[in-house]
Amino acid sequence: MKSPLIIALFLTAASVRADDYATLQAWFSTPETTRGVVPKVTGKLKNASSSRAAADKVWLAYRMGAIALGWDKDLPASPTTWDEIEAAPTNEPPKLASGTMVDSGKEMPFYLLAKGTQGTNGWPFLISMHGGGQDASASGPHGSQMNDSEWAAQVRLFRTIYPNGLYFLPRMADDHDGRWWYHYCQAIYDQVIRRAILFQKVDPNRVYVMGISEGGYAGYRLGAHMADRWAGSCALAAAEPLSTSPPENFRNLPFRCGIGELDTMYNRITLARNYFARLDELRQADGATNAYLHFLDEQPGRGHGINYQPGPEWIAQFVRHPWPERVVWTVQPLHGVTRHQMYWLALDQAPAQKPLYLDARVRKNMVTIIAEQNGSDKLRVAARDVELRIYLNDTLADLNQPVRVVVNGQTMFEGRITRRVATLARSLNERGDPCFMFPVEIPVKI
Repeated sequence: MKSPLIIALFLTAASVRADDYATLQAWFSTPETTRGVVPKVTGKLKNASSSRAAADKVWLAYRMGAIALGWDKDLPASPTTWDEIEAAPTNEPPKLASGTMVDSGKEMPFYLLAKGTQGTNGWPFLISMHGGGQDASASGPHGSQMNDSEWAAQVRLFRTIYPNGLYFLPRMADDHDGRWWYHYCQAIYDQVIRRAILFQKVDPNRVYVMGISEGGYAGYRLGAHMADRWAGSCALAAAEPLSTSPPENFRNLPFRCGIGELDTMYNRITLARNYFARLDELRQADGATNAYLHFLDEQPGRGHGINYQPGPEWIAQFVRHPWPERVVWTVQPLHGVTRHQMYWLALDQAPAQKPLYLDARVRKNMVTIIAEQNGSDKLRVAARDVELRIYLNDTLADLNQPVRVVVNGQTMFEGRITRRVATLARSLNERGDPCFMFPVEIPVKI
């Protein structure tokens, strides 16, 4: 599958007035926490061509706003390359490009390393999380020798077996917490991905998540809850129960787990078998060729120590399709965070009753959605009190023709919709991803 072209920055956009562009740049230059709603801009876009040109200018306004906020300084200007590491004297450890990302008072040190060359649309970007975890006896925020040694092991794996790409190798932010999927970790990964796309020439459709042991648990959780962020997810020597990481969310995200058949601690091998059996069922029920791509690499004779090489190589072959015809989304919190977007679906606010089960399809200008929640008898019933937004672009639908939206069998909208500059800005602000800039949105109250 070929990656959709990353939006060029310098095409003309005659349909965006100069004052609209300046207004948006000023808005993007304010901190996200105080940015508020999209300012009123007048731009209406006649067709797909003018929409693409406007998107270029809005993206440029976003990038200039990010520079004004200093985001271009958050990651090293240049990563340390594999060649530089290999050329370092054997008696001197190589100096690695490093930094620290911060959220909620938690500091996450990291290395930024590059191997090989970037692709046509930019670097493949891999977030790789080490093993280790919680150390109750740690005397300081980074006092665990286990986490330090496992972080160093990630550099060795980068040198020896990991595939080509640009790597963000984080160190556990807090040894007392010891979980890669906590709320501050989720926020940091979002920050890193936004900045890497903006300033590190990263292909937004080739961003991957992977981890070993404790890091591998996050391969399940971050994969399921942030499925639209990734092109592939890989868990190594790890497993999760179905309840923590909704397997249905992997509909459009290739997922692989490598695990030893003798890895019985914490019931890991049984959990992995159960999880991938469920993915087998979902794939068979879906029927689409590219739905629920997954592979359980159960390694014979091995326990918690396994061959890490096949997993990262497997996910690296995939490219994210940001606009799938079908989105399956179980909305539930992960460490208190309920995500509000999944591909072309968005929520104005977290639903009062969770989980919320959404199954949305778009075909021939018709959007069909099943929205359900659990009833008192734990059987699913039609969802209520949910404010949903449907984002569309000229690939998902012919926006020059009427669009129909049907939710739980009831027509909720039918008519033409106008492409707007403000909608491009709003959708970009939500995720900082040029492939999730949408020119139209349809609000639906269920």
